[in-house]
Amino acid sequence: MIARSWLPVAAILLMAGCVQDGAGGDPADAAPDIEGVVLTDLDVIQPDGAPDEGIVEDAMADAAMSDDGISADEGIGDAAPADATPAPDAAQLTIDSCEAACDRYAECDEIADRFGDVDACLRHCERVSRLGPPEEWWGCIELEACNFLRLCPVPPIEPLPCAEVCDLVGACGVDYPRGDCVTACEDFGEPFRQCGDVLFGGVCDGDAFRRCAIDVTFPQCGRTCEAGVACNLVREGECLDRCFDPDPLAQRSRRRINACALGAADDCPRLDACFIDQPDPAGACAGLCEAKQLCGLDLGVSSIDCLQACSAGQNEPDGPDYPAEQACANSPSCAEFAVCLDSAGARLGPCFGWCQATTTCNPDAEQDRATCMAECVGGFGDEDTLRFGAAAPCLAEAGPGADCDALVACIPEGEPMVDCEGVCGALDRCRVPAEGCREQCAEAPDRDLAICLADAQRVGDGCGGVARCAAYAPPAPPAQCEALCDLVTPCDGEADPYLCRLDCTPLPPALPTQLACAGFAGCDLEGCLALDGTANPICETLCTPVAAVACGLYPDVAACVAACTGLAASPRTPAEFLDRADACLGAAIDGELCDAAAAANCFAPASCDQRDDLIFFNGNQGQVQTNTAGLPNAYPSPCGGGGGSEAIVVVNVAVRSNLRAEIIDADHDTVMNLSSPCDDGHIECDDDGGAGLRSLIERVVEPGTYYLFIEGFSDDAGPATTAITITPN
Repeated sequence: MIARSWLPVAAILLMAGCVQDGAGGDPADAAPDIEGVVLTDLDVIQPDGAPDEGIVEDAMADAAMSDDGISADEGIGDAAPADATPAPDAAQLTIDSCEAACDRYAECDEIADRFGDVDACLRHCERVSRLGPPEEWWGCIELEACNFLRLCPVPPIEPLPCAEVCDLVGACGVDYPRGDCVTACEDFGEPFRQCGDVLFGGVCDGDAFRRCAIDVTFPQCGRTCEAGVACNLVREGECLDRCFDPDPLAQRSRRRINACALGAADDCPRLDACFIDQPDPAGACAGLCEAKQLCGLDLGVSSIDCLQACSAGQNEPDGPDYPAEQACANSPSCAEFAVCLDSAGARLGPCFGWCQATTTCNPDAEQDRATCMAECVGGFGDEDTLRFGAAAPCLAEAGPGADCDALVACIPEGEPMVDCEGVCGALDRCRVPAEGCREQCAEAPDRDLAICLADAQRVGDGCGGVARCAAYAPPAPPAQCEALCDLVTPCDGEADPYLCRLDCTPLPPALPTQLACAGFAGCDLEGCLALDGTANPICETLCTPVAAVACGLYPDVAACVAACTGLAASPRTPAEFLDRADACLGAAIDGELCDAAAAANCFAPASCDQRDDLIFFNGNQGQVQTNTAGLPNAYPSPCGGGGGSEAIVVVNVAVRSNLRAEIIDADHDTVMNLSSPCDDGHIECDDDGGAGLRSLIERVVEPGTYYLFIEGFSDDAGPATTAITITPN
């Protein structure tokens, strides 16, 4: 092997290369030419880098003995052949740093062939020596002559660990908006870790890292951008930014463009059409319902209900206007989609009318329509805020079909007046102290405050934004109050999180029970919010000091009783919950001893789709990485010995499709269970339907939300890779 090959070569050099030309008298008796020995040695190096031992031994023997039997040791002289560079004496050459090692390569003219330049040599050396000196490599450099330096095995660079790569991403200020860097690194493994090399050693080449990371995480997107740049259709930086754009609708658009570009190859006219975002081929209703789900809008309606209602053309007075909303399905971002939904139908939105008037209808416009929409949705922050507010009623009445003359006529000229009643009314509604507001406004209106308040209310900041505009800080809410409001406000479009927090500060006695109930109720919160804090008697029995405190589940017995009472009252909690918790705690507690891990499952979420470790699969094709080691085994599987610890993957199907889920890589015997709904909705279970002991499920499914339980046979657990494909049927 190469790691050992330089030692016999060095021995040959010392024994053969230092014999005097005249040793033994006759030139024919001289020791063999050193380069002849070296070439013979190099000729017999095997593919793995090791010289053939027998031939090396013969060469060493030939080098050690002359024809007349005189040992080479007896004829050692002071001179070496003129064309061989001798290694310095060990006392004169010490390699104990990267600088010394690279200086030696430079001295021997080996830098260019081996590393390229001195800086590259230093970076390589620093990488391989960061955990300790590479003593074998440096020792070889100390010993070998220049013409043998190439035989010193240079240690290969091992990829940086994920934590170090992501530390460099932060330290180098690399814009990496794909989400959590460590998670991405762990998901994509060594190829992603190798990208960190371009940041190491102070190089901090952020652009190179982004290109590398895109090649690893979004390879098709990177190829699409490369083709688009070659056809002069897109700018490289802007296109790569779109690859990383975390907005769910932007990701959906990117997948369509990539799929189109894959078919277009290097045909520039066809590729040009790909970059023009087309309507969802799955249909307007499917695209609308998918967009709502991706953007987290209309959470109280399931995807199945949305599709059924939309397909039927439902238009209820208090419900979504599906026919009008279909025009919003292809919005490029969730922000624009939300605005479009809010103003669907004949009122396609003052923002749309405003941007039509100020960009499309204005040949001197300095911004495009998309930039205008982002500004309108996000807040103008200047006098345009008041102009927009004055124009909004007219723009809404004009509707989406209005021509430029009608839209431009809606926008007032000059400096609009401050609406004092609007300003002071907003402060009153949000309970922001503002004594004498109307009098002060009439006398000297605060335009900056008026602009801030108008933007805050229009972009959805609500009363929290109003309070910030007025520089008012309300009392800090308790943590449980914030948690409850975080559950309530997404389910109630009229609820304001700022006012919700005011209402539960200080903490009402019943709130811990309400919070426990709401945590597992979805949006069915009415019963939870009506709880008055009366303890469930069975929970008082279950929550002993050992169960509550010794097991580390709750800070005290009272907290245990409140949580248990709320959980038992949740509308989604199975009827047998308390009986199951009783039996579970009995198995987890032995006298005063408690198995904390087992006890934690006793008060596990009432419904499996409420677990906080769910994995959401988006798109129609891809792979999911899971690792069930250490996860709870809370739900028995109908096959595979009851299954083991489970990872749950949520799969949303927009139209009737063929769903195929196959575990393609695992180091253990796997089990897969498909369910809908999550609890007690078993559809199919498979143990070994895939290759070897791996699992496979393939079936036609109707639109809806499905749950894949990735488990191991009996108690088996570990990492697995699952390939998922959804093909419209």
